[in-house]
Amino acid sequence: MLRLSYHHCVILIHQARCRIFQSNQPIDNLIDDGHRINFQILIDASRSTLIYLEKALPVLAHECFWVIIFYPMTAISTIFSVALLDNRSDPGNERLKLLQGFTRLIRQIPIKRLTVAEISHLEFIEEVVEEMSRLVLIAP
Repeated sequence: MLRLSYHHCVILIHQARCRIFQSNQPIDNLIDDGHRINFQILIDASRSTLIYLEKALPVLAHECFWVIIFYPMTAISTIFSVALLDNRSDPGNERLKLLQGFTRLIRQIPIKRLTVAEISHLEFIEEVVEEMSRLVLIAP
C-alpha cells in the first residue's frame, strides 16, 4: 500500500507543478516550457501504479476493494488528461494501451464475492474507461 500511496503523491505533486489541468494558457506554450517532462513523470507514476497493482492483485484481501479502485482511477484519469492534452508525443498510443489494459486489470480482481454495489461500480468504471479510450482515439 505504501508504494501505491507514493505513486499517488508523485502524481499529485506533478499535477500541481504542471498547472495544466486548470491553466488558460495554450497547451503548446506549456509543453515547450518544460512541462513535457512533468507529463512523462505523470505517465510513469500512473503506469507504475497500474503495474504494481497488477502484481499485487493475487494477494489483496476483499477489504481492499475500494483501495484497488481508488489508486488506479487516479492513474487512469491522469493518463487520460495527459493523452488529451499532449497526444502528439505518443505516436505508439502507449497511453491508449494503458487505458485499455486497465479494463483487463479490473476484470482480474480476485475477490470471489463482490457485492451488488461493487459489481455495478466495476461495470460503470469499465464503461467510463472505454469512453475515455474512444475520446483519446478521436482527439486531434
